[in-house]
Order: sequence, then structure tokens, then C-alpha cells
Amino acid sequence: MFRILIDPLQYRDLISDESFFVWGGWCITKGLVPYRDFMDYKPPLVFLTHAMALAAGGFEGFRYRWFFVWFPLASVTGLSAALLSRGTSRILVLALALAITGIWVDTAFHESGFSDAESIGLSYYFGGVACLIARVRWVRASRIAAGALLICSVLSKEPFLATVAPTWVACFFLDAPRPWRTEAAVAYLRWTGAGATLVLAALAIYLGPTGGLGAYLAMTARYGRLFNDPIHGYCALIGRFHHTTMLGDIASQLRGAHARFLNLRVLGPIGPFALIFGWAALARRHAPALTAAVLGALVGSFAALTATHCQWKHDFVMTMSGIFFIAVLGAIALAVAVPSARARRLIGCSLLAFVSLLMAPRVAREARLFGSRRAADPYQEPIPGVRAAVATFTVAADRIVTTGAPALYVQAERRSALREAFLIDEALGFYDGDSDKAKLSDLRTELEVNRPKLVVIDPLWASRQERYRRALFLPFLETHAYREVAPDIWVRPP
Repeated sequence: MFRILIDPLQYRDLISDESFFVWGGWCITKGLVPYRDFMDYKPPLVFLTHAMALAAGGFEGFRYRWFFVWFPLASVTGLSAALLSRGTSRILVLALALAITGIWVDTAFHESGFSDAESIGLSYYFGGVACLIARVRWVRASRIAAGALLICSVLSKEPFLATVAPTWVACFFLDAPRPWRTEAAVAYLRWTGAGATLVLAALAIYLGPTGGLGAYLAMTARYGRLFNDPIHGYCALIGRFHHTTMLGDIASQLRGAHARFLNLRVLGPIGPFALIFGWAALARRHAPALTAAVLGALVGSFAALTATHCQWKHDFVMTMSGIFFIAVLGAIALAVAVPSARARRLIGCSLLAFVSLLMAPRVAREARLFGSRRAADPYQEPIPGVRAAVATFTVAADRIVTTGAPALYVQAERRSALREAFLIDEALGFYDGDSDKAKLSDLRTELEVNRPKLVVIDPLWASRQERYRRALFLPFLETHAYREVAPDIWVRPP
């Protein structure tokens, strides 16, 4: 079923964020350093994961997308295996896995492919939770892996931290001895902390000496300024958010979230599992500290959704983390609270029938279309003839620049003369300066140093790049006497 539901995402064109992430992954496979040699407003694990996908499958025919089929599927499978290790009913686990799949693998929450930063983060999150709740003999190794996977989730999308931290606390209290002892807490902290430290140390070793770490920290500070300002931030400037008051903003975002995600139409399949956890909490079947931590994870997942004010469709995947975690603990609570195996099987069969009934129409519709979709072309040109122009006027060592989607660099196998690729007027607040020329002075320096052989003035975002063109690109083209060899394609003279 996972394969059937994800099928429409496999055949979408290379658009939106995926273009930036594939470019970042490709840059890493070419030996470039994140944030020093290329930059997008995302943490490093997004690019490193795409680099793994490209190394495993390649760009041709979108084969790298298969990585983003098997990776999230493995995370759900691992979570299911962890529940089974605790004695949870197989039927109940199947019902939960189907509910998670039905909500997560929905085109309503993804632009193109299944490789958005949020889904990468949720895959790592599921892996970390699975390692923490599994009943295994090698507890220390499992906790080290959990710490590593959970920090990878945060390093895929920073707002996941608001969910990951209380999740980590909740998983301790799930199996903590009662009354819980300091020694148990210290051991839990030691081994999960060791896993997180290994990942952070590896990144520090990779990015520190190369200059990527300092550039990442600087980018993160500017990113917060660009996206968190409710009045002058990016989402306000493009009209996706309208500031009123603090409480008014929260109410507005909750209304938007309710209409698109926080409703029974979307979350119906997972609802019974959350209700089971709620019943167990009210019946005091587990420690109040566990209940408090789980509620913290849920609140954190809601906070992650509102972090940038935009509420892009993929942002709702972050909120899924807290909701799915409550559902997982609901499945565990049922195994503890209902001692009768026959009663658990009956409840499991009822939930499986309920989830199947809700999902049947969509699964049947997608099953009819499965195998009939036309494969997208990863080499679809943003401007007709641009790849031929690159091949004609440049060699492999030359740099090029496009004002459009950075997938062109991957398609043409050419490095960018700019570190940046998100060249949108509303994002100029990312840079310091009193004028557009001052804000873009560092980019002008990059162009002067790297001397792109070919410049593509892509019409894709033309209406939103007037300031970039006026302050940066047109003066640069005029100064160095670039000639237009085809519409919107400019070549540097010998």
C-alpha cells in the first residue's frame, strides 16, 4: 500500500524545494562543502541525505527518488517492529502502520517527490523512537542509535527539536523503573547523548575546518530574521501571513491548520489510537510524567508548524510527528491496559476495519492508476535550448549562473558561480545593507571572482526578481559586455 500511495509523487516534475535539495546533494557528491560552496536555508542532513540518494541511485530517470521510497518505508517498518517487540498485537500494529501511511503519504502534504526536509526529518524521528521503545537485548547500542537518529531529525529541520526533546523524555518514562532512580536516568542520558554527540562531532569535523560550520551558524541567524518576523518576514511579504496581534496570529494559524490538517477528515484514521492513550492517561495507567512529556511533544509539533508563519503544505509533516507519537503510545497502552489477548485482538480487528474503511476509496483509486503514469523528465529544460548552450559555450571547468531553479546545475553538470540559489526579492532581508546594491555586494564579489561563462536570466520568477536584476545581474552583464546568444541566455566574451 505504501508503494501504491507514493506512486503519484514519483512521477512529478522536478519543482519547488526538491530542485534546491537535489542541487545540494549533487554538490556534496562533487566534493563541495555545504554553506561554504553552496547554500540553501536548510540544515545539513537534508543535503547529506540527498547526496546518499544520488550516490545510491543517480539523477538519471529520477532514480534517486527510490531512496525516498525505501527510507520512509523502512522507518515505519522499524517502528512497527519495535511495537511488536513489546508484545503489541500484530493486527493493532498493522492498523497503526496503515493509518500513519495513509496520512503521511498524501499528495496534499508534498510538492514533488517524497524528499521534502520534513519527511526526511520524520523518517529519522521514527527511527529514533523505534530504537527507544524496542525491547532488545542490546540496550546500549539501541540507545546510541536512537540518539543519533533523533539528532539527525533535528538536523533535517530544526523545528523538530520542539518535538524531539519531549519525545526523548517521554521514552525514558515509558520504561523507567518506579520509583525511577537517578542511575537509570544517568544511563539513559549517557547512551542517547553518546549517539547525538557522535553525529554532532562528525558534522563538526566535516564542516568545522572547511569553514562550513561558521557559515551555517551565520545562515541560521539570518534565516530566523528572514522568516520569523511577523511583519517584515518572507511569509508576510509574499502575502501568506497577515499580522494582527500575537493572539490573533495564533488564532489565524490554528484556523488555517484546522481547515487543511487538524480535522477528522485527515486525522480520522489515527484518532482512535490517540483516544486510547488519552483513556490510559485519565485512568492513570502510566506515570503522570509520561503524560506530561507526551503532551509536550504534541504541543512542540504544533509550535513547529507555526515557526515560520507560512504553513506550506509540507510543514504539516512536522505536526504529524507529535500526533503519530501519541498514537504509538496509545498502541503500547492498550497492550498494558487490556490483559485479555482475546479482547486485544477484537479491538485490533475493529481498528483495522475502521482504518481500512476510511482508506479504501483512496487506495482503490490509486491502485487503478498504478503503473499508468507517464515518467517525468529530470532533464526538462527551464528555457528551450539552455543545455545545448551550456554544452556549446562552456567546458566542465567553467562556472555558470541561473536566476531560476538550481536543478539546472545538476542537469548541465556545471558548478554555480554563486553560493546562493534562492534569488527572490522578498528574501533580500536575509542580507545586511541600506540599499539593494549594498545587500547584494557579496554576491557581486562572488560573480567577479568566479566569472561565470554563461548566465541564464530565467523568466520563472521574473516578477519577483526585479530588484536582483536591477542591482546585481544587469550591471554585471553590462560591465563585462556579455552577449545574448539566445533569449535570456548570456555568454561572457573571450
